[in-house]
Amino acid sequence: MQKTADLLRIGLPIMLGQACVIILSFADNIMIGWYGVDDLAAASFVNGIINLFIFMELGFSCGLTPVAGALYGKGESRKIGEAVRNSLVLNGAIGLAILVILAILYGFLDRFGQEERLLPLIRPYFAVVGISTLFAFGFNTLKQFTDGICKPVVSMSILMGGNLLNIFGNWVLIYGKLGFPELGLLGAGVSTLVSRIVMLAVFIIYILGARQFREYVAGFMEAMASAGGIKELFRLGYPLALQTGMETSTFTISAVMAGWLGATTLAAHQVTLTISQLCFLMMMGLATAVSVLVSNSYGKKDFASVKEYASKGYFMILSVSVFFCVAIYA
Repeated sequence: MQKTADLLRIGLPIMLGQACVIILSFADNIMIGWYGVDDLAAASFVNGIINLFIFMELGFSCGLTPVAGALYGKGESRKIGEAVRNSLVLNGAIGLAILVILAILYGFLDRFGQEERLLPLIRPYFAVVGISTLFAFGFNTLKQFTDGICKPVVSMSILMGGNLLNIFGNWVLIYGKLGFPELGLLGAGVSTLVSRIVMLAVFIIYILGARQFREYVAGFMEAMASAGGIKELFRLGYPLALQTGMETSTFTISAVMAGWLGATTLAAHQVTLTISQLCFLMMMGLATAVSVLVSNSYGKKDFASVKEYASKGYFMILSVSVFFCVAIYA
């Protein structure tokens, strides 16, 4: 029972944090939907494309979790700081490459077969949300660090605060409250950008200021990015990125194809898609908890616990998956 309790102790905050990501998207959908069906349809198309890259980068950043977890099990705090530096360099480079890809896609938005009247809504929203991905990537990297050292409550708390900020920003900027201009869908994009910048800034400030992170920060400051460390993180991250990308691409392709049927169909598709993404990300959160505890045990050379955490985690994820299936289709 202790191993199950450990999985729940680490897993529940991570799952709640992942749920916050979807709640943010769900809040956007509701508030954009109240503003207009065309706006919701445009948001569905853009988010379908952007989320593909966000989830792929999340897979890359997950390469840090087992590295940090194993070093945490060994008690090598300063080496964790070095691993975080390597991860930030790697994910920063990937983030810039993704921005270039998004900039290229921006020039071809009219080639995806969406209704012509949606393009004036799609283009500015795509540009703003695309820029915000770089800050989301930085946040994801720091999240994998705190998750890997068994402190998932930190990222969960910041994500919850970011959700509240985003909802408030939506209210102000979509509808033009408190003297701000009424920006509609673009307002939702600006709110997302601001909330992601603030969440990353708060995360950095907290890590730099909290006593519990001093050893990690010292290791980060002393270390130089190493080609070997970056290569190891890439080796661990790229299979996760490819797997996550292949899974997420089904969401993206379905959003594009739904747009071929019209704005109303695309808007309705976005609402149902949010439910699927919620289940997907919560399962991913529980799997991250298994990865953290397995890597911690591996670092301690406790191979019996490695096996036990892996087996119990597998059955927990399977059980929760069945629960979600029953809840959705019952």
